[in-house]
Amino acid sequence: MQLASEIQFREGGIYSKVLAHGKHFSCTLMCLAKGTGMDEHSTPRAGVLHVIQGRGSFALEGTALRMEPGTIICMKASAPHALTAEENVAFLLYLYE
Repeated sequence: MQLASEIQFREGGIYSKVLAHGKHFSCTLMCLAKGTGMDEHSTPRAGVLHVIQGRGSFALEGTALRMEPGTIICMKASAPHALTAEENVAFLLYLYE
């Protein structure tokens, strides 16, 4: 698979595609169009987010973080987080137990 060919931006929306999954692991491509975001939420699994394109802001447990190509953000299980796409932003989200 060529990751670049999987990236899609939907005007005013979010695109996600599961690239790999198993009993204790998943890898999802997330693409957020400029101006979209995700309200604060949490997941019962720990995660690693790797930004591959675009820029945005990420709030992790009340701490503001910059999202830009190459940024890696590690989240513990159940950590509250939210994000906003300042540009079209694409990232890989790895969730694991």
